[in-house]
Amino acid sequence: MEENSFLNISLSAISIPSILTETDKLEFSNSVTGLYEVKQFLDKVEAVKSTTSLPQHLANSFQNTKTSFIDIYNTLTKDYSNIDSVTAVNQIKNAYNRANEYKRSFFEISSSNYTLLTCNTIISLNGANSNGLQEKSFALIEELEKEIQKATKLNKELEDKAAKSVVSNYANIFLTQETIHKKNASNWLKTAILFTILTLLFLTFSFKYDWFNTTQLVTITDGNKVDSRFIYNIPNLITKVFIISILIYIITFLFKQFAINKNLQTLNNYKKNALNSFTLFTESIGDKDSSSKNALMLQVAKAIYENTATGYLSSKVQESPSSGILEITKLVGDSK
Repeated sequence: MEENSFLNISLSAISIPSILTETDKLEFSNSVTGLYEVKQFLDKVEAVKSTTSLPQHLANSFQNTKTSFIDIYNTLTKDYSNIDSVTAVNQIKNAYNRANEYKRSFFEISSSNYTLLTCNTIISLNGANSNGLQEKSFALIEELEKEIQKATKLNKELEDKAAKSVVSNYANIFLTQETIHKKNASNWLKTAILFTILTLLFLTFSFKYDWFNTTQLVTITDGNKVDSRFIYNIPNLITKVFIISILIYIITFLFKQFAINKNLQTLNNYKKNALNSFTLFTESIGDKDSSSKNALMLQVAKAIYENTATGYLSSKVQESPSSGILEITKLVGDSK
């Protein structure tokens, strides 16, 4: 490949290190080939820059791009013979991976990266001696930058609205669950009270009318001697104990179901309130106060995924290991 010399760099001088495997040699060669494509643009921009007075922000942007290219070139041509082969191979791989990433980012246009667009604009000024043409070109670049900023701002607003919509939808889900468990708790409580009353009536009448007589008077006559005594009716006694145990178990079960549903109702109420308050708190926190937002996000995650003592169930029943979601939330907050 023929190369211009505006950057005073010859990519053909880069030799493939012999310590690499065949696969790595191919990757290395492809990375160098990719840099040829970038260098073609940089050479043209350098040519224009040498004959045209550029605005300071364009000159600075190109200088940063040029510096990064030279740094990658120096890394690819570095002498690795003075270090062990394993370390050398790793460093060489890192070097050509950086080259691949540099090429990708160079040709990628986004709201925060328009290097290629800037280079093309500078190249288009080649041979243009008219100040009016340059001014129009620079004005178009500035206008494009403003439009990109507007698009970025609009995208953020849409993301915020989408987040608020998701929060609202989840709050409605917890509201629905709260309503369901509230109704269930009320039904279980009514059933438990009714069954308890019926049980007390049953026990009262069973004792009053001796439905399950557990003792029996027995008279034994031995000649002229008459001996009367009470003995236990074992079958009736077992039946009575069994029936009372079943009734107590059913009453306990009914009140336990009431407590479970009341506990779930209260938990869903906590979660609903946490999500409804989330939007209010986020709006009161500044955009740059990331630490407060991370703390708020963690507290909301705890309210949703961590069991909270409601008083309806014992603490032992409600004990559970820390949710993995909480750990992820902490990691996300720490990484920001």
